[in-house]
Amino acid sequence: MRRLALLGALLMTGCSSDPAPVAPGAPAVPSERVYRFEIDPATAYASPVVEARTADSTYSAVTNGAGGATIRIANEVALPGRLVFTIDGAAISPTAISAVTDAGAERTLRVHCDGRPGTLLVRASSLRHLGDRFSDGTADDYQLAPEGTSVNLPFSLVAIPRHMPAYRLSVRGLQSFVELRVNGHLVSRLRPPANPADLVVEADTLLGIPANVFELTQNVLTIQTVSLPTNGANLDNIELGAVMLYFP
Repeated sequence: MRRLALLGALLMTGCSSDPAPVAPGAPAVPSERVYRFEIDPATAYASPVVEARTADSTYSAVTNGAGGATIRIANEVALPGRLVFTIDGAAISPTAISAVTDAGAERTLRVHCDGRPGTLLVRASSLRHLGDRFSDGTADDYQLAPEGTSVNLPFSLVAIPRHMPAYRLSVRGLQSFVELRVNGHLVSRLRPPANPADLVVEADTLLGIPANVFELTQNVLTIQTVSLPTNGANLDNIELGAVMLYFP
């Protein structure tokens, strides 16, 4: 009887050999960001290259025969909220695309590339940062340190053209009318978008009379940042890439 009473007491106090249930832990965050690219059209014979430049490294991948490429970046690498990638190849026009950089992010980016134009004068696909080191409200979104206030892109002509070429480029951070010059002549200005943080495509035909603008043989296209409209002492900071000057 005493044994039965003791057993009953143990049962009433809730003693049990079963372990207490453990709440499931949060799923582990992958140790890297993974960006998978699907380039259309797939140009296996040209093998376009996908590239992301940062202040510390350059990440790149060559597309396979199906137009696919993968770039992996460790979570420990400090990145802005959105990372700009450029895509370039011998048979396509350079282009750019941006993607979020959350830790463990895994994104599939589908990119359509136009074909190479008829006559290409300037091709500068890699991202670069123009401006100063003073914040203009979008500095947290830059992935490169500024390299200066302008960039010079040389090109050659064997004859003076009859009409002006066109340009196309991708840019973000644009808040002012950044200037395009050929041999010192002002030939166009970039137009700020509604949201400067957006990566946008700027494209137009250069203005001017070819005989007054161009030189035989050596010429230079200059992209020059200018002061912010709200603060004349502060230059507009921009990142631009996929630059192209061409005749269609």
